[in-house]
Amino acid sequence: MNKLKKWQLGVTLLTSIAYFFYYFGRYSYAATIPFIQAEWNLTNTAVGLMATVLTLGYAIGQFINGYLIDQFGPRKMLTLGGILSTVANFFVSIASTFGMVLTGWFANGYFQAFGYGSCCKLYTNWFPPDGRGKPLGFNEALQSFSSTIIVPLSAVIIVTWGWRWVYIIPVLPLTLVSLVFYKLIRNHPADAGIQRFWVTDNDLLTPEDKKLGASDWKAAYKYALSDWRMVASYVSYGGSQFARFAIYTWVPLYIFNLTHPARYKSRLILLRYHLDHLIMFKHGGGDLIVGEIVLF
Repeated sequence: MNKLKKWQLGVTLLTSIAYFFYYFGRYSYAATIPFIQAEWNLTNTAVGLMATVLTLGYAIGQFINGYLIDQFGPRKMLTLGGILSTVANFFVSIASTFGMVLTGWFANGYFQAFGYGSCCKLYTNWFPPDGRGKPLGFNEALQSFSSTIIVPLSAVIIVTWGWRWVYIIPVLPLTLVSLVFYKLIRNHPADAGIQRFWVTDNDLLTPEDKKLGASDWKAAYKYALSDWRMVASYVSYGGSQFARFAIYTWVPLYIFNLTHPARYKSRLILLRYHLDHLIMFKHGGGDLIVGEIVLF
C-alpha cells in the first residue's frame, strides 16, 4: 500500500469516526423529549420546538459554514464543531428553564453544521472524482449506525441517572475524538507531502483567481444557487430531513405515552425503529451506496 492510499484510508476512518460521534450530540434528544415535557409541563407544540430550533440552527450553519470551511479548512472546522457541540450539550444539561434548553439546542444545531461539510471537503481533497463514493458511503454507514444506537443508549442513561446526563455522557467522546482528529488529519495531500495524480478544476485556476474566489463570498453563494441540479439536491435533502426529524421527535413520544404503565421499560422498546440504516451494496464503478429503511 503506497503512502497516498494509507492516508486515504486514515482520512476515511478518522473522519467517519469523528462524524459518528457528532450524531451522539444531535439525536440523543429524541429519548429525552417525554421527560423534558413532563419536567416543565409542556404541550406537544412547545416540546416540538426542540426539533425546530435544532434544524433551524443546522440550516443556518450549513448556509454559512460551507464558506467558512473553504476559508479555514475542514480540519479546523470539524474539530471546532465537535468541541462547541459538546459545550452546547453541557449547557442544555444544566438548563433551569425550557427557554435555556431551546437556546442551547439551537446553538448545538449551528455547531453540528460544522461537521458534514467538512467531511465532504476532506473527501473531495483526498480522493479523485471517481473515488469519492466509497469513503462517503462508509461515512454515511457509520453515521446511520450512530443514530441507531444513540437513542437506546440514551434510554439506559435516563433510567440510570436521569435525562440531563444524556447531554453529558454521550458527547464526552466527541471532544476527545475531535482533538485526535485535529492532530492526525491534514486538509490536503500536499500538507502530508503527497503529490496527487488527478487534476481538479481548482488546480487550473491562477493564484489570483483562487484569492478572488476565496474572498468573494457573494459570488460563491450565487454560484451555489444558480445550478438547478444543486437546488434540486437541496430540496431533496431538506425533504429527507423533514421526515427524519418528524420520526425522531414524535414516534418516541407517541410510544412513550402509549406504554404509560411501563414507561421506563418503554425507553428501550420504543427504539426498535432505529434498527435500520445499514443496507449497503456495490453499484456500478464500485461506489458504496447506503440505503435506509425505517422499521416500526
